[in-house]
Amino acid sequence: MTGLLYVDFDVYRDKPPVFTGLEYKGLLEVPAIPTTVDEIRQTASAVAKRINELPLEDIVHDLSASLREIKDFLASKDVKKSSAALANTLEELEKTVKTLNHNLEPLLVNTNKTMVNTNTLIKDLKPIVATPTRH
Repeated sequence: MTGLLYVDFDVYRDKPPVFTGLEYKGLLEVPAIPTTVDEIRQTASAVAKRINELPLEDIVHDLSASLREIKDFLASKDVKKSSAALANTLEELEKTVKTLNHNLEPLLVNTNKTMVNTNTLIKDLKPIVATPTRH
C-alpha cells in the first residue's frame, strides 16, 4: 500500500498533510506527509529549476569581459609604473628606518642625561625656592 516497512500514525504539525484525492470504495483517505526522500527530491527539483532559470550565458559573458578588463589593467603601463614607484618608495623607506634606528640610540641617551640633570637641578633648587625670603 505505501511501499514502506511500517506506517507511522502521528501528528506532525510542522508538515502539511498530503491528500491524493483518490476515491476507493467510499473509504476515508488518511493524509500523509512527504518522506525524507520526497522532500530531498522536491528540494533538488526546486534547485535545478532555479539554476535553469539563471541567465548563465550572460553571467559567463560578463565574467569573461571582467577578467579581460582585469588582465588589461594589470598589464597596463600605469600599473607597471606604480609597481616600480612602490618598490622605490619601500626601498627609500627602509633606508630611512635604518637611519632613524641608527640615530635614535644616541638621541635617547642624551634625552636620558637631560632628564637626570633636570631632576638634579630641581632637587638643588627646591630648598632655595621653599625657603621664604625675609624683608
